[in-house]
Formats: sequence, structure tokens, C-alpha cells
Amino acid sequence: MIDRAHDLPLNRQAKVLGISRGSVYYLPRAVPAADLALMRAIDALHRTPTRAAVLRIDAWG
Repeated sequence: MIDRAHDLPLNRQAKVLGISRGSVYYLPRAVPAADLALMRAIDALHRTPTRAAVLRIDAWG
């Protein structure tokens, strides 16, 4: 993986690994619990094969 202490520059390490330079600097953040709950609710509605689910999703937007 990427070794920030290595003599080889980060952009060269990324090229050797075949990943974008932007992903080298990206640090993922935790998703808030409220966002996860909303995503689960939307996912559950999408998995419901009824017209009512579509109408509820449309009402949110």
C-alpha cells in the first residue's frame, strides 16, 4: 500500500499501484447515524414492490 515515509513520491506510488492520486489523499469519514437510518428507510422503500412506496419516496423530495 502507500507508504508516506518512503523515498518514492506519493504520486509515483499511486501510479505503480494503479490508483488515482486523489484516492491517496482521501480520508474517509464516518457516516452519521441519522444519515444511515435515512438511507436504510429509502432502501426499504425501494425494495417494496408497491406503488405506495414510489409515492412515499416522491413525497420526500
